[in-house]
Amino acid sequence: MTDEALMRAAIAEACDGARQGEPPFGVVIAGADGLVMVRNHDRVIGQRDWTRHAETDAVRAACALHGPRL
Repeated sequence: MTDEALMRAAIAEACDGARQGEPPFGVVIAGADGLVMVRNHDRVIGQRDWTRHAETDAVRAACALHGPRL
C-alpha cells in the first residue's frame, strides 16, 4: 500500500473507533512489503482501561503475530 493508502486506513480505523464511542485515534502497522499487519483503534472507554491506546495495542498485536523483530 502507498503511504497515502495507509494513512487513509488509519483514519478509517479512527472513525470506526469514534462510532463505537472511543476517542478518534487509529493506527495501521505495515510490514516492509507495504502490506497491513495490524490495524486498531483506541479502546480506552469500552475496556475502562486508560492504557488501551491504539498504538500500544497495535504494537502488542504485531509482536504477537511476528515476534519482537518486526
